[in-house]
Amino acid sequence: MSFKAITYNADGSIWNTRTELIKDTAAIYDLYFVSKNFYTLPLPPAFQSGVYKSQKIENLSSGTNQSQRTQNLAYDEFGRVSSFGATGCALCTDKGYQFDVHYTVNNQADIMTGAPESVSAGKKYEIHYYPNGDVRWIDYLVNGKLSVQISLL
Repeated sequence: MSFKAITYNADGSIWNTRTELIKDTAAIYDLYFVSKNFYTLPLPPAFQSGVYKSQKIENLSSGTNQSQRTQNLAYDEFGRVSSFGATGCALCTDKGYQFDVHYTVNNQADIMTGAPESVSAGKKYEIHYYPNGDVRWIDYLVNGKLSVQISLL
């Protein structure tokens, strides 16, 4: 399995292209496979829960007061993650993230949009699938402009 990532400049021109051969032969090439093997994505632990429905869960990570983060997951009435995120911390380089999740008719996460008024506002992941459920490509947009496109080849 090969991956290709094209990174774009703000003007839409190509800044960098990277292709990698991944020797891991997974049964499913899903978002977790992409994140583990090629391009780190902000993802919840799972997109589906058999336990939580129409609930919001918050967990405080371990660590000192300055390195602790609060992680949150909101579930819809079907037990699907509808929103997820994590706060930044005093020692963290990133300021956290918050994404809303939309699904296809096949219950696959197809759009993750930065929640309004969060540090992720203006960021969006659009996920496209093959008919068998494998990820075909992912578009990462910032303020409506394509920033990175990740493809399985």
